[in-house]
Amino acid sequence: MSFAGAYSEHCLEHLAPDHAIQLMHELRRVLKPGAVFRCSVPDLERYVGYYSGQEINSEFKKFRSGCEAIWSLTQNWGHLSVWDAPMLIRQLEGAGFASAARKSFRQGRNSELLIDRDDRQWESVYVEAIR
Repeated sequence: MSFAGAYSEHCLEHLAPDHAIQLMHELRRVLKPGAVFRCSVPDLERYVGYYSGQEINSEFKKFRSGCEAIWSLTQNWGHLSVWDAPMLIRQLEGAGFASAARKSFRQGRNSELLIDRDDRQWESVYVEAIR
């Protein structure tokens, strides 16, 4: 069986890095040639930017400090890994995807996969990989 596309939103960070990479290999295996894998995760770059004093998004103001934001990203919700766009792209291409690229909220190659949640946009990075 093969699939025309796959979507993952805020899932990979709940896996240890080696398990997330194994999942990427499995997704590549089951996708049809030319199929899209769209992935979003909390963006480490945004959290580090907030920690460093950048004005990122007003949602970050719910944290009392940059340290609390990083603590929440890395220690809460069962998170076992952190990701940014370059790491996602490198690992997806390492798993055999032909290409991977950063995308914007609800923008991408496969309209059926543009189901990103509004309430996660403020903290997310979006990457698409092509089988």
